[in-house]
Amino acid sequence: MRDPKTIKAVSIAITVFGGIVAIIACTLTLQNHAGELEHQPMTAQIPSVHEADLIRCRAVTSTQTDAYETCRKVWAESRRSFLGQKTDSKGSSVGSSAEEALEAKDQSRLPQGYLARPAVGGDQ
Repeated sequence: MRDPKTIKAVSIAITVFGGIVAIIACTLTLQNHAGELEHQPMTAQIPSVHEADLIRCRAVTSTQTDAYETCRKVWAESRRSFLGQKTDSKGSSVGSSAEEALEAKDQSRLPQGYLARPAVGGDQ
């Protein structure tokens, strides 16, 4: 068994066999997971009414005015909950105005003290 050709042939055979076993294992695992997804009840796939609204709004176009306005509200609420923003009593998000965003912006990293550029072409 010390022949180099025999060692090379055995190592190639073991590598090929291991690769085939790995491919079969991955295929069986993927087939098992696909079967689990198909057999779940609809309530497990859509746990809340809010998510059902989001799924329904995927197909709404801007020409469907009533449904589009409803979907805009659903999208805004989804965005607020995702970003963790609170809403006030009127239903608008707190701290979402452009003015508040500009006031809260950190100005400490902006360069200070630059002089104005002189005009090209001499004194004017």
